[in-house]
Amino acid sequence: MTAACLVVLAALSSTLAHADQRADFLAGRTRECQRCDLAGGNFKRRDLSGADLTGANLKDTNFHDARLAGARLAGADLTGANLNKANLSRADLAGAVLRDAMLYAAILDGAKLAGADLTDALMGVARLTVPISPGRRCATSTCARRGWRTPS
Repeated sequence: MTAACLVVLAALSSTLAHADQRADFLAGRTRECQRCDLAGGNFKRRDLSGADLTGANLKDTNFHDARLAGARLAGADLTGANLNKANLSRADLAGAVLRDAMLYAAILDGAKLAGADLTDALMGVARLTVPISPGRRCATSTCARRGWRTPS
């Protein structure tokens, strides 16, 4: 076999494995679907606690009232996603893109949001709490209202 044929075969097997992973995730047989294309999907009220969707394309996906507690969504594209009433407690959203996402009444307690892009995200009555250890500083107005230390 020529080198070109081997490259094509390797690419095809990788694509088929990824397609199988997506199909298994959609069928509920697995909770792992890193870098999968699930754009526009409907996961309304689904329990996806602990799911690994790292780097997945989740644009315009419906996660209304879904359970995503402890889910790994780092680097995922959630542009325009419906996360209204979703439970994202302890979810890893580091580096995720949440532009224009809807997060009304979402629960984000303890979620990792470092580097997440929340540009134009709608977060009315979303709940976001992070534990502040004694002596730790906090720069947000919420922290100041609660009497936590802010940078001087």
